Amino acid sequence: MDKEFLENYHAKELEESGKFIYNIYDGKLNSTYPDRKRFHKLNEPVGKAIPIESIWPQIPLFGSLIIEIYPVPEKLFYQFHGMEKQDFEKLIDFSKETGKVQFMLNGNPESFRGLDFLLPLFEEIRLPMSYSIPLASIFEYNELKEYVNEFNTLINLPSKNGRTFKDVYAHDTTLGLINYNLDELLNESRTYYAFLKGYKYNNLVDYFEDLLIIDSIKAAQYLAGIGKLIIDQRLDAFKSDRIFSFGALKELNCLNSFDLIGKQNNIHEIGKFLVNKLTFMPEGFDACKYVIDRYKQEDLYKVSASLHKGINDSDIDLINKTKTELSDILENVWADATLEKRIVGLKYGIPLAMASVGYLALEGVGLLAGLGITGVSEIIAVNQESIGEKLAKITVPDHVINIYDFKRKYNIEKQ
Repeated sequence: MDKEFLENYHAKELEESGKFIYNIYDGKLNSTYPDRKRFHKLNEPVGKAIPIESIWPQIPLFGSLIIEIYPVPEKLFYQFHGMEKQDFEKLIDFSKETGKVQFMLNGNPESFRGLDFLLPLFEEIRLPMSYSIPLASIFEYNELKEYVNEFNTLINLPSKNGRTFKDVYAHDTTLGLINYNLDELLNESRTYYAFLKGYKYNNLVDYFEDLLIIDSIKAAQYLAGIGKLIIDQRLDAFKSDRIFSFGALKELNCLNSFDLIGKQNNIHEIGKFLVNKLTFMPEGFDACKYVIDRYKQEDLYKVSASLHKGINDSDIDLINKTKTELSDILENVWADATLEKRIVGLKYGIPLAMASVGYLALEGVGLLAGLGITGVSEIIAVNQESIGEKLAKITVPDHVINIYDFKRKYNIEKQ
């Protein structure tokens, strides 16, 4: 892809994003960019994939999953985007056929110069560019100026090893990790720092500034990690759902900043656990398609949220858990979602003869009426096990019922 092609591409994207900026400053806060009409067969709910982690457990949970394409050299591209090289073309075809997968550009289109292996995405799909809500529309001018000046001062101070924040550019370029230029990296970092300062995430700011004293490059990588995994999602002009990695959040020391992270139904490790439970195939494109073909998306999303609720109810101290311990907790939540013992006990505890008279069977009132069973003829027709199941569900939390119903619906109670 040559310079002229990408410059023209960028100019068209800037024209589109300019309309969004105008709407934001005009008070139309429900505006989104890019317009949903730009996507082929976009299905709600829409999620955005998390980089680095495997893409396959993320796709089935959403109507459409957006994969943001970063300007990463081909030798690292597939690993960075959580896929194998041989599956990339399959994903593009799958996107055009179903809309389950969508693509966006993360970064200035001109940053993709020389990445010719991505040309099919530009030509066949015409990727929109991801865009962030400008901080100038959120904070007062003087306040934002103060944060930017503070950041500019900090990044010029050498750390104990003699390196400054700006050295991260030379470090990453030498390793062939990025195609961004220095100004892009610094502008992005300023945004992340100002966001954390403006919203008073003082623990994260302090952690970043402490790292700056020790090792500027580690500090830059930390801020980029916070930004890519969390802040970009909060400032996302497209307003999609988001996925988080428990391991990454723990490593970034921000699991205790729950208000920053937001809704956590979509933890990557939960999706990975769930997909592994639903197929014996190796993780990859074929296993992902199998899960999509066999299970309804809304059922997968609901059971995923229920697994997360089960984790919180069983052990809310996630901050101190390892990924192995999280996996063990998920196994317990999955295994505990069974009502058989409760059903058997209740099955023999309420004889039908008793149910046909008295308070349990009063028309329109009583316990059985509350379960949707009314009238003597209906009570006689229903079997004891279904009554026992309905009664058992009263005694357990909703997330247990959701997981139980999911396993029963798809005949996987014994897994």
